[in-house]
Amino acid sequence: MSTKSDKFTWQLFTIVVLIHVAAYVIFVNQSWLQTTITKEREAHYEVLGEKRAEFAEIRATNLFNVWFVNSGVMARSFEIFIPKADPSAPPESSNSTSAMVFRWMEERIRALWTLVYQVMLRFSNASLWWPFLVLAISPFVVDALAARRIKAHTFGITSPHLQGVATRLIPLLILGYFLLMFAPIVIHPLWVPVLIVVTSAATWLGVTQFVKRG
Repeated sequence: MSTKSDKFTWQLFTIVVLIHVAAYVIFVNQSWLQTTITKEREAHYEVLGEKRAEFAEIRATNLFNVWFVNSGVMARSFEIFIPKADPSAPPESSNSTSAMVFRWMEERIRALWTLVYQVMLRFSNASLWWPFLVLAISPFVVDALAARRIKAHTFGITSPHLQGVATRLIPLLILGYFLLMFAPIVIHPLWVPVLIVVTSAATWLGVTQFVKRG
């Protein structure tokens, strides 16, 4: 039963992310995405420092170039959906309905690749916080295990309701994390440590309130 529930949860998770991304690719302009990238870049350089922010930016750019630019994937995506212009076509054909559709498709594809780069840049910057993740979650886990051990040998009461809330909160936080990664809005770099602390607290609550056995 739990396996089916977990499978449904991951399917729903994937569908929500895909719908979220598709909506932004269709409705958000490339110029807006470029603006958010520029503002976030300035914030990261201010908060993380020039060396660390530059390292994350170069890493994301190099990976983007290797995976999508140098490999030809990006160029191929334009070739598939945008036909090559016919030099013998009359000038008025550029205002035809089909030409307008293809121009719209080109704008959408450019917006998609801009979004992909933005997401890679956000992941690269977020990964810089892994030392803080270790430092933040370790005391929560240690304290939770200690509290769980004490309750196992005393009359301490656990709450299945709170444990259920915590176990459901963590997947929601992960879903929110991915949706936020694709959001075409300016995201302050400090949202990462805030999310780490909230997730650590949810983990602590889930472990301490785990129903005792025996």
